[in-house]
Amino acid sequence: RTALENRATSATAHFKGQFISWDGNNEILHGTFFKDRLTDDIRVWMYQRAKQLDPATPLFTNDFNVLSVDQNFQQVQTDEYVAHIRDLIKRGAAIAGIGIQGHVWREKILDTPDVIRQRLDQVAAVGLPIWISEFDYANPDPKVRADVLELVYRTAFGHPAVHGIMMWDRKSVV
Repeated sequence: RTALENRATSATAHFKGQFISWDGNNEILHGTFFKDRLTDDIRVWMYQRAKQLDPATPLFTNDFNVLSVDQNFQQVQTDEYVAHIRDLIKRGAAIAGIGIQGHVWREKILDTPDVIRQRLDQVAAVGLPIWISEFDYANPDPKVRADVLELVYRTAFGHPAVHGIMMWDRKSVV
């Protein structure tokens, strides 16, 4: 816990006021490192402490397998993510926005704009702004990549809860 406190203090002191948001804990639904060592209460504490150290910067949660499945074909966990966010907020986490990673690997996404909208609707029910926090698409065909980029941008920005997309550059193809 001391190491975690030192890291939070040093990072926020150095970068305070320079970011539009912080992740209170990235991939908190999947990562259990801190919880396993410091109990589940550490997750809420991370948000509370970050808010104390940099009160003006909004805090986000951010996770994968919400919009699409990962490269290992794990199941989409939209319902679990929503429940997790609601639990964190109920317990006092200062969450101001929701990050949904958009690493799209092997799904036939060109056939799924309605599925994307439905998953965004599920997350939007929490009542917080959404960002597609890490969007990329792995496909060897540049035309297919462009078509997917257009589909995801139109679908995401067409949703009233989506406030932005953070584009990643995937040079390699899976």
